[in-house]
Amino acid sequence: MSDNITVEYKALAFYKTGKTHLRDSKILFEVESYSNSIFLLQQSVEMVVKAYGLMTGVIQIEDVKKIGHKPHTIVTNELMRTKEELNYVESNIPDIMSVFPDEMANGMREYSGAVANLSKRKFERLDEEFYLLDNNYVDEIVEGFQSLLEIPNLLEKGNYEEVTPFIKEILENIIDEAESHLGSKPQELADLLEEENLRVLIKISGILVQTLWTKTMYLGQGLIQLSLITSSHNQRTRYPCPCCYEIPDNTYTNNSVIVDRYSDLVAIYEKTLSIFDDFFINKSAFAELDKELQEIF
Repeated sequence: MSDNITVEYKALAFYKTGKTHLRDSKILFEVESYSNSIFLLQQSVEMVVKAYGLMTGVIQIEDVKKIGHKPHTIVTNELMRTKEELNYVESNIPDIMSVFPDEMANGMREYSGAVANLSKRKFERLDEEFYLLDNNYVDEIVEGFQSLLEIPNLLEKGNYEEVTPFIKEILENIIDEAESHLGSKPQELADLLEEENLRVLIKISGILVQTLWTKTMYLGQGLIQLSLITSSHNQRTRYPCPCCYEIPDNTYTNNSVIVDRYSDLVAIYEKTLSIFDDFFINKSAFAELDKELQEIF
């Protein structure tokens, strides 16, 4: 019978289960059953990341069991692929990065390499040792996610005219590179340099950042960070410590960072779920984009 069920239906089943786990985790946290609360938080994140993987086609249903309790491998594997693709493009088309200003091109390389390597190192550590969470790390991710949320507001207040020289420089470089390879200037791209077309292009770019890019970044980073933080608690929340046989109730107390910062982590998680809804459930993110583009044209 399961062969007749769509991938989307299966993904939604994981997602709904994850939301139920979060609801129960919050209830248990209120009554100070911290070990059980953290366990259900971990299970919730695991379910939602798997739903994300299925929804986006990154994994198939047969991959779910292989991933187990470390669903961030879905994201870290994608990051490593992104890094490999960027390296492939650069090695096969040496001039591809030259269309961007040097600072931006270098930043793209550094970001791709650093994020992929950092995520992979964290994943490898989880295979060997308990992932130690500290308050400084929580402070950093709370600040980082808050900064992501502020990007649309900053863009609304910003003057798009300020970025015109930057966009124009990239376009001119693209045209020059295309002309050097094709022997003639691509007229469609050259037309974009006209003032009115450039203004529309900049406005569309701003809308894409406001409506899609920021949310996509928050969703992806929310899932990977929460999975990295919670996955190592899958066993310790349920079993006595294999070294000293301390029971979970005595391990997970107010002094535990993950307990102390539970509300901060859940706030990030609930925003992540809200964005998941925007993309995959009610699809409001795309409706918002469509509305904004219609106003331009």
